[in-house]
Amino acid sequence: MSLVPRKDWVLKRHAIRPVGPDDPNTFFDKSAREWITMVFPSLNPSGRQSVTQLEKWLAKQNIDSHVAAIAESAAEARRHMSNPEDTLAIAEYMVSSHEGSLAVLQKVALPLEGTSMLCHTDTWVPFQAQQVYAIAFHEIVRQVSTHCVERGVLLARCVHALSHSH
Repeated sequence: MSLVPRKDWVLKRHAIRPVGPDDPNTFFDKSAREWITMVFPSLNPSGRQSVTQLEKWLAKQNIDSHVAAIAESAAEARRHMSNPEDTLAIAEYMVSSHEGSLAVLQKVALPLEGTSMLCHTDTWVPFQAQQVYAIAFHEIVRQVSTHCVERGVLLARCVHALSHSH
């Protein structure tokens, strides 16, 4: 089962049943009285289209630009701090001294204290970004597992180890 939020699913609607071999991604919706094909996330991911749809979904989340803006603000804040490792002070400085940073911080729900943040050199990955990438990793594992269960299990173990190594 996919963790991609239902609002982000890509569905094709058909007035009549699509011609061709039985597709596990196509079903009849009795309430809407139409045929529906789940394009993304596919019930049976098998090929380049599933990967392409996942790439589009990830790009739509626009996480990279948010992370870059926060990293830039954090680097500037560190230059003004007496203790550049005090992450709470840096976050407070960013909020108090930069109007743009406040909007970015609120937009990506960066927690100021008591919740998870990954710190890699000068880049902060906010909690929301972690959630988006966790969903993407889960979807990749799900797609890989349809072709080779053992490979999917191994990939899942690697992802789990990486996510719990910080």
